[in-house]
Amino acid sequence: MDAEGLMLYLAGILNNPNVRTDGWQIGYFKDNIDIAKLIPKDKIVVDIGCGFGFQHILYENHKQWIGVQAFREGGNIKAGEKINLKIFTSNAKIIQGDFKDVWQQIGITEENKDNYFGIAHHSLWHDNERNKEDIKIFNKLFPKNRWATNVGNKQILCTSTDK
Repeated sequence: MDAEGLMLYLAGILNNPNVRTDGWQIGYFKDNIDIAKLIPKDKIVVDIGCGFGFQHILYENHKQWIGVQAFREGGNIKAGEKINLKIFTSNAKIIQGDFKDVWQQIGITEENKDNYFGIAHHSLWHDNERNKEDIKIFNKLFPKNRWATNVGNKQILCTSTDK
């Protein structure tokens, strides 16, 4: 991993006036420091609502990290802005789109779903009605291995990391 390249990338995103971060990305990064320690290294981590994916570097010793993010004009980016997401580890990738539209690209099946661990930091639960289908898919794909928080960042789902 090129630390200088990472720092330049982070500064470019956080200082871009066309991108809305409001500091929330840093909070999720801090949460992921703890979560990454709880998730077994042999799991493929699927991070729904990963934002700009900075946290992928925390999962470089896990089997794989897959981020899923939908960028919406007027929401987290200004109209016409294109996000050039960068990956700094060999085991990470980001899929852009709504979870309900792209989850098939992840490759989860009934036979292999125990190899995956789902994370959803309020990305699905900030609007239960709008994200009803996404929540249903998340719960089906990650019945045992999941971590999720609501809009107040209060833990609402956690299974395999429960003590």
